[in-house]
Amino acid sequence: MWRWAWLAASAGSLCASAASPEVSQLIAKFQGEESGLVDHVDIANEIAKVATLDDVSSLEPWLAHEDRHVRGNAAYLFAKLGDRRGLATIEGILTDYSADRRVRWQGGSLIFQGNGEEAMAEFLRSQAALDAQISQDRYYAVHLLGELRDPRTVDTLLPLLDHDEVNYKVAWALGEIGDARAVPGLIVALSNRDALVRVGAIGALEKLQAIQALPYLSALFTDPEVPHAGDHFSVGWTARRAADAIRRGRLPMGTVGDIAAVVLLYGSWVTSVVMLWLLGRALVHHRQTSFLLLLAGTICGLSYAGSMSLAPRILLTAGKTSTWYAVLQTFLLLAQMVLGIWGTAILLRDYRKQADLNRARSENGRGA
Repeated sequence: MWRWAWLAASAGSLCASAASPEVSQLIAKFQGEESGLVDHVDIANEIAKVATLDDVSSLEPWLAHEDRHVRGNAAYLFAKLGDRRGLATIEGILTDYSADRRVRWQGGSLIFQGNGEEAMAEFLRSQAALDAQISQDRYYAVHLLGELRDPRTVDTLLPLLDHDEVNYKVAWALGEIGDARAVPGLIVALSNRDALVRVGAIGALEKLQAIQALPYLSALFTDPEVPHAGDHFSVGWTARRAADAIRRGRLPMGTVGDIAAVVLLYGSWVTSVVMLWLLGRALVHHRQTSFLLLLAGTICGLSYAGSMSLAPRILLTAGKTSTWYAVLQTFLLLAQMVLGIWGTAILLRDYRKQADLNRARSENGRGA
């Protein structure tokens, strides 16, 4: 009796795990195109919509495939289905520099003497071909992370923005993921010496609708360099287009603090102009205390607004962000507010006193 019960349970399990004809067809298509002639990402997305992990169990050996493209495609599928091994495998390709991999011909022109096939085979065994394949495999892994759009990969990608051969692709991937944590790193990438990286960072910031990046983008408006790949538009043109798109955005993805930073920048300029007018009034009426306070407040306000405008060029030149610069800006803004309110209050008090004195004199004059 127990034997028949066990057989029935096993049969039920097999039926439950059997893939539908649609899933089986998609998996067969996925397995049959290792050469990359078919976009595996699109196929994997289709499979993920209708399949379970049990349906793709036959692809588990591909997670260790010698061809990192095949390995990455399989890992992408497993990641889409919620298997942690998928994401770990793709991230592993980024740190894998081993020679135990399939080396493909990357394209280009070579001139061989003698037997072309033997010369090609010898070239594919060379260190140059291996280095090119490792670079291509890591590039493809970054591409897969961008397609995956998993926020957990931001911490993996951000360090690659700095001095890595695939950093231009990393910028694109961070834009695809859409996590605001990438904004500071992308702003720093705007100072990269490679125009392709700068353009990639600009595009990512545009996708993120990073309103806090507007001052930094404006610092690149006059950059004439054209990247060596992709759309052949200058960095400056790309930055202007991105800035316009961010300004037209309905609701920035940045926090309220990011929006407030821009409001404070322009508010500081307006406040400084008003304080200059009050400063002139205090000077005309010989209000020394108000004059000094308003003068100090105006200097702080103009310094804050100026630092916000100049900070992008300074920090982009340095290639980093600076905590002390942010602290200084905060101090200048607070000083402008305190000194401005203080000076204005004293000026109004003096005006009130003067008005009372004039009224008293007028009444005394009429009484006499």
